[in-house]
Amino acid sequence: DRRQRQMCIRDSTNTMYDRMSWTQDNFVVLNLDLRGLPTLWSFILDCPDSNNDMVSESIEFMNKLHEDVAPSLKREYGLLRIRSEFIATCLAQMEKAQKE
Repeated sequence: DRRQRQMCIRDSTNTMYDRMSWTQDNFVVLNLDLRGLPTLWSFILDCPDSNNDMVSESIEFMNKLHEDVAPSLKREYGLLRIRSEFIATCLAQMEKAQKE
């Protein structure tokens, strides 16, 4: 279920420590230091091929986490820097997964 996959990020800790702000169906990332990202990466990279739809949705969610950032983060870091660091993380995670 899509909602369960989002729960690894949408836990109360991210909300409690002002890392994310949630509405009923949407969110804004307030702090790039999110809890649960390693779990989401694990799911994306280690999920069996039979779960392609779930993996695709998880990838979309991961992308959204790095796009739907608060205006204050965009001003502080710049969207280009946020995207560049995310792409570097993607490449590092894929390289790590290939070695395992």
